[in-house]
Amino acid sequence: MRKKLGIVGLYEHADEKTGGILEDIEGASDLKIMAVSAHSAIPLYKDAIVTAMVKGNCCVKVLIARAKSRFVKDIERIEGPGRNGQISAEIDETKSMLEDIARKAHGQSRARSRKTGRIWIETYSTEFRGSLVICNNSRVWYTPGLPPRKAVESLSFELKLAEGGLLDNCVRHFDAVWARHISQAEEIDP
Repeated sequence: MRKKLGIVGLYEHADEKTGGILEDIEGASDLKIMAVSAHSAIPLYKDAIVTAMVKGNCCVKVLIARAKSRFVKDIERIEGPGRNGQISAEIDETKSMLEDIARKAHGQSRARSRKTGRIWIETYSTEFRGSLVICNNSRVWYTPGLPPRKAVESLSFELKLAEGGLLDNCVRHFDAVWARHISQAEEIDP
């Protein structure tokens, strides 16, 4: 069953998967990330994203929740009283981290006279079903959203292409949410 679904790895906690994912991100020309805030993921992937942008002219699309939305407030409530307002602050910090990544990649590319990839951010309100990291539409790390647990504390799947497998569903979900909010997409300018 696992093979039919394209499941190549299953991790008790999402932060256990960093080895292979970093290599795939570094080699990506197309990277898609969807999370509530991506606040825990972006620092882990920062150097790999810079490498992908510099070496592979990678296009990075990041979907995160809309700060201070009812959706975010509901997640904060279910995660516990200490989380009130924290996720919205994390979303703002994630945007700053992505700006730093864009500046670093741009600086390295300029020093090597190369074209740099781009980072685009888009926000959503209620379409979140789980955290996704999609590399070249051929490798996915999927972490179902199961509040009150945070994504890094949750079960995570590593997926590869398989006919009728989960990877296609993840890519279609990301692309559908991105298309729905494309008018709000913001390019991060280094």
